[in-house]
Amino acid sequence: MPVELIALTLFALSQIGTPGPANMALLATGAGYGLRRALPFVAGVVVGKQLIIWPLGFGLMQLAQSAPGVFLAMKYLSAAYIVYLAWRVANMRLKADQTDGPPPGFLAGLIVHPLNPKAWGMITAAFTSFVTPGATALTATVSIAAVLLALASVQTSGWLFLVPALIILIREFMISGLREYLAKQNVSAPVTKLAKWKTTAQILALGFLMGAPGFPGFPFAHEIGLILLWIAAILTVQTGSGYVRGALGHVNSLR
Repeated sequence: MPVELIALTLFALSQIGTPGPANMALLATGAGYGLRRALPFVAGVVVGKQLIIWPLGFGLMQLAQSAPGVFLAMKYLSAAYIVYLAWRVANMRLKADQTDGPPPGFLAGLIVHPLNPKAWGMITAAFTSFVTPGATALTATVSIAAVLLALASVQTSGWLFLVPALIILIREFMISGLREYLAKQNVSAPVTKLAKWKTTAQILALGFLMGAPGFPGFPFAHEIGLILLWIAAILTVQTGSGYVRGALGHVNSLR
């Protein structure tokens, strides 16, 4: 594995979830304009971090090969800066300001992270501390970019998305294993009509949620997508429990 995935994820969560220039901008924009009107700005902030990760990643990996001493120095400097940020967060005071005028758009969000020293320090620390020896620049950069993009999307969009997504994901793994077990016992587990409705709601939810930031003029696209995602999660629990009950009935009949 090109990066220490668990350690990197825990580190990234500690940084993405703590106050900083980007998070304060997101908080102020969401509080002032509401989630739907702030979505283009949120999308810009998420994408903007990728503008740092890719050139910085390839540069740092090249530096690790050509000047390992400088690379090691940057590792300790970035760690020291993270400690400094933690001290700043512990002593900061938040203030609520009145928001006037139109909400900031995608381009405004796009430049937040390139101008954010916390983002530069966090990404430098990610490359200097969590890349495994022998990893190529491409694989390390792709891995770190994917982890930070996933966590930033969850953090900026809220836990309302994470809970139903986890429910659906866990159910898919569980039912796949259950079907494989039943197949070995020559027992079929046909897809129910309710499960087909679940899949339909899931696909529609993805369409609305992915399209909402690009079509801010479409009313309530974000809210519709979120509602459909929760409908899919509820149907997931119901259909999944039906599959489990059927499997348990088969196991009991073998005793």
